[in-house]
Amino acid sequence: MDLGAVIQNSNSQVEVEVLADGADANDMYEESLVNLRDRKPLPKPTNHVSNAEKEQAAKDYYASVRTNVCTMIGLSRLVVPGA
Repeated sequence: MDLGAVIQNSNSQVEVEVLADGADANDMYEESLVNLRDRKPLPKPTNHVSNAEKEQAAKDYYASVRTNVCTMIGLSRLVVPGA
């Protein structure tokens, strides 16, 4: 349940509907407390890594190593003339 609603019409005017009775708000509050008290906890996510994710991580690692080696070779040719 909501405490109110906002509706926009075609003329860009906004209408706000709110609860008229304080007892309605108290009932909603009590209902929310009951829901929080009685709800079941969410299952904790597992940190399981699939084989596909492991393979992709290995490919990314070796691609990074290859990129770094090629960069170092290119930089060493710039630094050492004639190499």
